[in-house]
Amino acid sequence: MEKPIKGYPETPLVISDDFTSTKLALNWQWNHNPDNKRWSLTERPGYMRLKTGKVVQNIFEARNTLSQRTEGPECSGIISIDLSHMKDGDIAGLGAYNGEPGLISIVKEKRKKYLIMTDRGKEKEKVELKKNKVYLRMDCDFNINVDKAKFYYSLDGKKWIQLGPEFQMVYYTDHFMGIRFAIYNYATKISGGYIDLDFFEYNRQ
Repeated sequence: MEKPIKGYPETPLVISDDFTSTKLALNWQWNHNPDNKRWSLTERPGYMRLKTGKVVQNIFEARNTLSQRTEGPECSGIISIDLSHMKDGDIAGLGAYNGEPGLISIVKEKRKKYLIMTDRGKEKEKVELKKNKVYLRMDCDFNINVDKAKFYYSLDGKKWIQLGPEFQMVYYTDHFMGIRFAIYNYATKISGGYIDLDFFEYNRQ
């Protein structure tokens, strides 16, 4: 079908978002029915605040995971997060989300924070993070016989460091159809922590 349809404006499927609106854009979807007491676009204007709720064991049990689709042939997503109010055991980050996810996470362990890349729940690389603001990036390559994702972090939004190896994406339909960008924050020990998401920047090649 030729797009845009004559007489109608072009509507992108996946968008960047600076979270300046008080309403969540329709391009976003939640992984479960959301707990609306645990997220806010107004408590800190210009940010999406994601609060932890029920203590869970992994991302599949967590509510309020914010997601958008990925698109081929290549695309990338960047987020900026303020981590100042994470609690011990909290896990937040960006992922290639489906039944077998690849994730780049910030994990709070007592008074320290770590950046960890996991492949289907297995830790591949871990580095200590000594700042309360971090940029995360996920690059997806859906070209024929590739289907790879790479994860990066930055402390200034300019110099990027890859964390972990390439992640082999697999098409599943048990959670979503295909791989999605996932932005998450959940508690494994105590609820009440939160992160502030400054923006989601999307690019498609």
